[in-house]
Amino acid sequence: MMAVMGRKGNRLLLVLGAVVLAGVMALGLGLTGGSTSGAHATDPSDDGNFNTYALVNDAKTRVIVYLCLDAPCTQINTRSAWIPLAPGESVTQNEYWNPGVSYGFKIATSPRGRRCLTINADTKEPKTVTIPLSTAKPCPPPALPRA
Repeated sequence: MMAVMGRKGNRLLLVLGAVVLAGVMALGLGLTGGSTSGAHATDPSDDGNFNTYALVNDAKTRVIVYLCLDAPCTQINTRSAWIPLAPGESVTQNEYWNPGVSYGFKIATSPRGRRCLTINADTKEPKTVTIPLSTAKPCPPPALPRA
């Protein structure tokens, strides 16, 4: 009689384990793309996770473009190369998209002239998005050092 109960106990344990495993797998699928929140999995080898932006110099003079560390462009990314663009030239940039994601670029129009461009990457774009650099706005004032 004890052997029969042991088998039933093992079967019950096996069934419970399968139910828990199925629940964990369902939860994992919901968090990595099966949800309706608009978020998606972040596989860096999947082109579907990136939008392509063409930044076009539509000015009559040469400009220099560089990537910021944040969308309002309060800090520049010193690890990225500065990109000089002659009039009419463009540069393409592949950026990760996701709701709430933005990228900032600073455009040097002269030794003292700076303008900032923010790209909102909330949704997947089906094709390259062309952005004229003339749409850049005045940059926010630099943050004051904390005392």
